Amino acid sequence: MRKVTLSGGKLDGKSFLVADDSDTLIHHAAHNGQYRLNGAYGEWVEYGEVTVDITPDTSALVAALADELPTDLPGLALHAKAGRRVLIVGHTLRAADELWQTVAEAAADDESLLRIRHANGDARIEFKSGGFVRAVSPRSLRARGIAADVLYVSTEAASLGSAELASVMATLASSSVGLVIHEGA
Repeated sequence: MRKVTLSGGKLDGKSFLVADDSDTLIHHAAHNGQYRLNGAYGEWVEYGEVTVDITPDTSALVAALADELPTDLPGLALHAKAGRRVLIVGHTLRAADELWQTVAEAAADDESLLRIRHANGDARIEFKSGGFVRAVSPRSLRARGIAADVLYVSTEAASLGSAELASVMATLASSSVGLVIHEGA
């Protein structure tokens, strides 16, 4: 440890003990700079304007992944295996559960499968990656509060009005993928 005396900035004239190998000291209350340490002294240096793009354009990646992963019903398990949250949308809950059963049968022997659950009105296939496949209907409350990356919409569900499908489409709001697959497409 060594003692350094700071000059400039909010800590001007203050002394601190710092590790011998430290070359900077950042003060948590001063977001616009830091102290550069040189031996027993530290001098305030301002950062200047910093701009960072924290939302890169991922549209090309999303398009490439959409082309790579299957769009058939049994292939939805691969989307979930890749960590995506998949909802199967049927015009009724019973219809969605029947479609979900096809995916469950396809995923049953997968080594990355965590569990298949179909009890108490909840149909869910979960993978170790965090991805899942669930069956929902626009007329049920199962989709409420869920965030999804992929929607598989049955032909019958697609024929419902946009007002009825709005609650299910809202599940894609926070997704960077936002993929909608229509049955038979």
